[in-house]
Amino acid sequence: MCYWLQLNTTNMLLQTLACVDTVYLVACLFIQTAKTLVDATDWLPAVFVAYVPRLEPYIWPAASCAQTATVWTVLLLTADRYAAVCYPFDARLRSLRRARPS
Repeated sequence: MCYWLQLNTTNMLLQTLACVDTVYLVACLFIQTAKTLVDATDWLPAVFVAYVPRLEPYIWPAASCAQTATVWTVLLLTADRYAAVCYPFDARLRSLRRARPS
């Protein structure tokens, strides 16, 4: 971790948001590209065509979970910023212990 980056609730929430957004984008990019290639082309190897339907039931739930986590993380980040602006001297509301999952 960088010496200039203080670990506080806002930074933790932004890092979490970046992680779940990356998971969501990678899952959607993979499944949409693979499904389109299987449906629109006929030159793909048979192994690829056979594995896409088998992987799809696992990738769609991962993408849905990541999308839900993204929405809730943005909501938490909004509440954190609201508390930081409206109650700047009340440190109990924005402690790292309260924001970090146990």
